[in-house]
Amino acid sequence: AEARLVEARARLREAEINLNAAARLSDNGFSSQTRLAGAEAAHEAAKAQVQTAMAGLKGADSAIESAKGSLEGARAAVSSAQSNVESAIAGVQAARTQVENARAGIETAQSSLEGARAQVETALSNLEGARAQIETAQSGVEGARASVETAQSGVEGARAAVESVLSQIEGARASVESARAQRQSAEAGIESAMASAENARAGIEAARATVASAETDIERLTIEAPFAGVLETDTAELGALMQPGGTCATIIQLNPIKIVGFVPETQVDRVTVGAMAGARLSGTREVTGEVTFVSRSADPVTRTFQVEISVENPDLTIRDGQTAEIAISADGVPAHLLPASALTLDDEGRLGVRTVAADSTALFMPVTLVRDTVRGVFVTGLPETVDVITVGQEFVSDGVPVAATLEEIGQ
Repeated sequence: AEARLVEARARLREAEINLNAAARLSDNGFSSQTRLAGAEAAHEAAKAQVQTAMAGLKGADSAIESAKGSLEGARAAVSSAQSNVESAIAGVQAARTQVENARAGIETAQSSLEGARAQVETALSNLEGARAQIETAQSGVEGARASVETAQSGVEGARAAVESVLSQIEGARASVESARAQRQSAEAGIESAMASAENARAGIEAARATVASAETDIERLTIEAPFAGVLETDTAELGALMQPGGTCATIIQLNPIKIVGFVPETQVDRVTVGAMAGARLSGTREVTGEVTFVSRSADPVTRTFQVEISVENPDLTIRDGQTAEIAISADGVPAHLLPASALTLDDEGRLGVRTVAADSTALFMPVTLVRDTVRGVFVTGLPETVDVITVGQEFVSDGVPVAATLEEIGQ
């Protein structure tokens, strides 16, 4: 806008120069009434163009005033003023052409020179007014420039505000990230606290188990046998450190005492729990009791079955490990008491005795051994009355005639 104003000023100065030249031409004494009228008309046209330029400048001034709120409007107003100035310049140039054409008329217009001078003075005054208007327009341009600078400062302020808002947004984002990190840290803290709580619970359970173990150990400070008995051996000393499973003492329970024996498999079916039994200890002492246990599995070596007899021993005179001869009561059967030497085997290996038949011949009869005693053996399988060969039975066989001689029972 300033450049266009400078250009407009230059063109106005050029118009002033042309007008001054026209005045000087009029001073040279050229007079022509007709040409003076044409010059006056041209002068009037130039004046009208100057007025038009002034009006354009006023319009530019009003446009610049309206451009205070908008820089684009000011630029449009300046452009309009520039176009008006250019129109004025074109008018001035046209006036210059007309002045050139009017030189001839000026030579004939000497009579009306004074009027022309007055008109020129008027034009000069109008030019001064135009200058004033141009100055006013320039001041308007300066105001527009100030408005532009104000707008620019406002834009800068807006930019600063935008930058501030952006920085605030970044700060908010950073705050959000920090809050997320704090939340994650809080969640991790909660998980850690829960793990600590679980560890604390486990520690409490471990402490309870330790307390229970300690209480059990305290209860074990006093060692008690599971039953009442007699202290046989005292292995540990007072204050000695005992290992689990170690022997500290041997206690035996002698009342009641168990007498243990073994029954062959041929006789085990005759023994029942609760049956009365007797035992002869080493010596002459005999005791009685009852059967409390009969094994259901045989000893793999002897093929015998264990039998236990419970005997009262209030005075503890029966000792652990004594040898005893056991007799167990069973259902009674008829039996014969024979010397053990009377037993023999037939050709098939059966146990039996040689007897004397009714026709006085030798006869083998199988028997079953029931009991072996010091007086002899009790056997079954023989008739109620029978003659048994007790001497020489090995020298006869079935059907051989014999001459038997009876002996007394006492013998």
